[in-house]
Formats: sequence, C-alpha cells, structure tokens
Amino acid sequence: MSKGDIQYSFERSLLWRIKLHLQGTGWLQYTPPFILGSFCLVMSSFASFSIASAHMNSFLVTIGKLLWAVGIVDVLTIKLNIRPTEPLPKHTENCVDACDSCSVILHRRSCRSFQPRKLRLQHLKEILQCARTESKQTLGPEFIRFEYVDSPLKVWPAVNAHEFLVAIGPAKYDRMAMIDVGRSLQAVILHATRMDVATCWIGPGADHLSVQKALKLEGRYNNTRDHIICVCAIGYKSLLVPLTIRLANILSHSRKPREELFFDNNFQRPLDITKYPFNMYAKCYEAARWSPSSYNAQPTQCLGSWDRTTNAVRFDFYSSIKSRYYAPVAAGIWLRDWEAACESIGIRGRFAALTPKERGIENADSIPTLPIYNISWIQLGDSDSQ
Repeated sequence: MSKGDIQYSFERSLLWRIKLHLQGTGWLQYTPPFILGSFCLVMSSFASFSIASAHMNSFLVTIGKLLWAVGIVDVLTIKLNIRPTEPLPKHTENCVDACDSCSVILHRRSCRSFQPRKLRLQHLKEILQCARTESKQTLGPEFIRFEYVDSPLKVWPAVNAHEFLVAIGPAKYDRMAMIDVGRSLQAVILHATRMDVATCWIGPGADHLSVQKALKLEGRYNNTRDHIICVCAIGYKSLLVPLTIRLANILSHSRKPREELFFDNNFQRPLDITKYPFNMYAKCYEAARWSPSSYNAQPTQCLGSWDRTTNAVRFDFYSSIKSRYYAPVAAGIWLRDWEAACESIGIRGRFAALTPKERGIENADSIPTLPIYNISWIQLGDSDSQ
C-alpha cells in the first residue's frame, strides 16, 4: 500500500472524523491532557502488580492527576473564559514606530491564544489602513485584498481569536498573486507587531466555509471572482495558553540552518556568507530564515550570484515543494522580510521576475521540476533608480 493510500484510508477513518469534529468545535486543543492523564491513571493500575509498584504507581497517579488538573484549569480559564481581565501588553499604550525592522522580525512570534477583548479602535484603524495600502503595492498585475472579519471563525490552532484579516486573491489561479498575498500581509503583520498587536498566520487550519459565510453575509465575497488564500488572526496576546499549544510552541520554535536555505552554483553547495559581497547580507539571511510558513516547513530557498565584471549581486528565490498556495505565500513572506532587512541596513534593491536566459540558463528545457522559481532581488547601485 502506497503512502497516498494510507493517508486516504486514515482520512476516512472514525478517528480522523473525531479529530475534525474536535478541531471544528474548538475542543481539540484541550483534549490531550485528559487523554494522557487518563492513560497514566490506567497504567498506574497495572504498575501496582509490578515489583516497583510503589514508586511507579505513585509517579503515574501524580502525573495523571496533574494533567487532569491542568486540563480542567485550561478549559475553565481559556475555553469558558472564567478569568479576570488581563492587562494590555506592554508598550501597547504607546505604539513603537521606530523599531529596527530586523529586530521586529526576530521578535515577532505567532500568537495562538488571544485575550477576549477587542482591539482598540486606534489600533484597528491603523492596521486596516496599512492593509489597504499594502494590498495595492503588489509585484504582479492581479488584484488582492484583505477583508476584516469581526466574528469567531472555525480556525486551528488559535484560541479565543475573534478578529481576522482574510486574504483574498483572484478565483483564477495566479502564482504571483499568492506571492503578493504573503508579501503584503507580512508587511501588515510587522506593522501590527510594532504596536504589540499579536497575530497568527492561519492556512490549512482555517475552515473556508465559515470564512465565506461570514463574508457573504455582508456581500464581500463572490465565488466566481474571489478565492480565500489564508487568514490572519489579530488581537492582544493572552498569558493563558492551553498546555497542548504551549508544547507545540516549544517544538515549532526552530528553523533550518542557513546551509539548507541559501545556495550558490545552481544549488550545488551552500552559499559562503562569510565572503564578499554576501557577507553584507547577514541580517537579511537571518530575517528570511525566521520567516513563518505553514507547518514551519520553510519551503523557500535562495540562490545567490555575483557578477564580478559588473559587481552586480542577485538573489533568486525558489520554492522547494510543489504547493500551489502555501509555498508561494511563504515565498512572499520571505520577500517582505528580506526587503525590510535590506532597508534597515541601507542596501537598495528591486524585485524582478527574470526569464531563464536572464538567470543564466541557456537551455530552458533543462530546468528541473523542483525547485520552482518565484522571483529575483537585484541590488541597485548608487547610479540606479528604484
């Protein structure tokens, strides 16, 4: 049986349907402590028959009870919102506009637990204005937009999220439009981060039917014209986080090493970032490396090149997987973080979609299926104009 057959069989199983039901109702984040706690308590009964019964039984019972206690507290305080009002995050009273872009990129983390309160009107207006502005500064010709939704949607894994930006592209697939969604929405997210407004990218975890329903009620979605690309939850970070999500955050807080993301010589070897001129882009590499992506897959790769004759530096951005939506969106996020880092260190450049010949590929038929070329960034000299 192939891997695809196994996956198809599992996705038709009762276990998978239960998982989807719990995810859709917002209970999936709270069930693991009860399941593991029950498992420990059951195993403690078997441990009573072993030689090391006293210590093992006591250990399992303690762990089981602790997990149940944590699970109950999470349900009461987070799921049912039986808790005191939390304070606003630090600095929210005074928006920080002068933050270094690289510091903002590295500081930003996905928020998976939000306070029940709504955004302050000042913050909401500023975010929506930024969204309108960024949606018009696209690299491709297709129109994209961000719609604000002020109602709970079926999303995973964020909890208590009730304000969202919905990224909408054209109904007819256009890869550059997907890149533009990632690039523009990441700009909005970085702006929100400066105000200490928390955000969470939601791709596969968003139930598109519930999103469409919310938009159609106000006539803001047309099936023949629009396509929902992704969703971004916005709000204020809560200090109360379900245990399951706390553990997931720890496990997901890692990135691939630079050697697996930046290459030269047609992906034959890692890019030597210690030598000129690539050593000037140290902050850019780090900013791009920490760019968020669906399931933290980091599908974007970069090919650096330097023409010693003209002293021209160029970086070509590729996707290592065939995903039609999440890979180009991730590439767009990279582009925004890359250009923001370049601006912060005073290096000017521009994006351009180059032909194979312009990238030094004489035989277009020799181009492999993967990685997939997205776009290039070209450094501008003192005499160049934007």
